[in-house]
Amino acid sequence: MNLQVLLDNQGQARAGLDPRPRRVAIIGGGPGGLVTAFGLERSAPARCRITLFEANNRLGGKIVTGQFESVPAAYEAGVAELYDYSHLARDPLRELIAELDLPVRPLQSESVVIDG
Repeated sequence: MNLQVLLDNQGQARAGLDPRPRRVAIIGGGPGGLVTAFGLERSAPARCRITLFEANNRLGGKIVTGQFESVPAAYEAGVAELYDYSHLARDPLRELIAELDLPVRPLQSESVVIDG
């Protein structure tokens, strides 16, 4: 165990440990990577230098919501759905969405068939 990275429960370095910030790399800018980066930054802002690596030119992972130009209907081109686990246990993604006051919009519509 590397004692240099141990933190107390307030995110402060314990006495006698290396006070330099640790470099943390997070691979992937999808929901998991974004929640991880947010949690680290919140719990130990002075102890971590976080770099998030994403292969694409946008964050969000497989979540890609669009709007048809020819009909007033939204579509999801990435994930099929996001589940709400908050009734079973703590749901970090739902908590983050609430804390950041992000809009949530259910995709409820009839089938859309666009011809030509």
